[in-house]
Amino acid sequence: MRQLLLPSTLAALALVPAAQAFEIAGDAWSMKIEPRIQSWLEIGSTSANSTDVDPFSGVVTDDAQSFNFRIRRARLYFKGSHQDGWNFEVEMNADNIASTSGGNAGNDVDFAKVYAGKTIESDGIEHNIWWGLYSAGDYGLTTTGAYSSAKLLFPNERTTKIIVPSTSGVGVGYSIAAGAFGGNLAISESDSKAAGADDDADLFIAARFYTSIDEEKMTGLTESFLGKDGFHHQLGVGINYEMQAGDTSQIAYGIDYLFHMDAWSAQAEFIGSSRDNGTAGNDTDGLAFNVQGGYALPQDNGTVIEPALRLTYVDADTDLDDEDGVLVGEGYASGLYIDAGANYYLDGHGNKFQLALQYFGAEGDGDGFVLRLAHALEF
Repeated sequence: MRQLLLPSTLAALALVPAAQAFEIAGDAWSMKIEPRIQSWLEIGSTSANSTDVDPFSGVVTDDAQSFNFRIRRARLYFKGSHQDGWNFEVEMNADNIASTSGGNAGNDVDFAKVYAGKTIESDGIEHNIWWGLYSAGDYGLTTTGAYSSAKLLFPNERTTKIIVPSTSGVGVGYSIAAGAFGGNLAISESDSKAAGADDDADLFIAARFYTSIDEEKMTGLTESFLGKDGFHHQLGVGINYEMQAGDTSQIAYGIDYLFHMDAWSAQAEFIGSSRDNGTAGNDTDGLAFNVQGGYALPQDNGTVIEPALRLTYVDADTDLDDEDGVLVGEGYASGLYIDAGANYYLDGHGNKFQLALQYFGAEGDGDGFVLRLAHALEF
């Protein structure tokens, strides 16, 4: 019978050399191959209206499972670049392998990104243009995926994303970075397009503008800075808009702030949304906010311990004051979410353990919890 890893064993793992991408290089080009594997162990319970619900599949049952293994993320990246500024990326995605709760019971592999791009630098300003299959939502509200899933403060993503339209469709995008300011814009097909729908009923648009005011304080988007010395921050405003089949559409808009000072890493966002239900009825308005933070404690052996706390509130329909709901998966119902946990970084975000408890209380009837133990390895 296998034994659980003891703290001394975990510390020994920190001596493993830092994970590095596999790289192939020619005279004017290079390509990196980057695998990512994230394994989860979940223990949970959820119910609504005095009825037990399986917290991992959402099935109503008197004999709900409380224990679940899951391969949350399994990805393979091919990233290439040329000295003239041309670049490409192909991302193969097999998330939720053998998981009915994650929707990949058949171990299917698909492509999350397949695009080519061009980077142009002029007078200290960097322009990036891409064309292909891309998660265009990454260019709008940050809650939809602009943060790499390898660098999250908790194993589970921020629940605010459930009121934000997002897509992985074929389109074009542009970004600009100019010192203390930057912006992104993407236009693509929507993956919600129904068979036989009009061509103009599947448009997705995402845009975001961000600033740090002071160029020296500008930072990329990561939920944890692992105790790095200094002060960095970023303030952003974004919008996502999606035209959908059946004369429906949805728009979401918000403001977010990322903060880092020495051991502290923090993030906050507020989002509003409105869905035009077309011929089905009145509009549906929603709102959500999230506040989270972590305090990193670097150790003498090069590892980092980081306790973390997160508070999230989601109201998917502001006209309904008492929405019943249950905690299924990573959270898909209106209510209050509280996450508390700790991370143990063996090699930064490239090799880490995460332990987190998520509690959910619905607006109306319903509550639940999920305890997650995750290991993430990225080269």
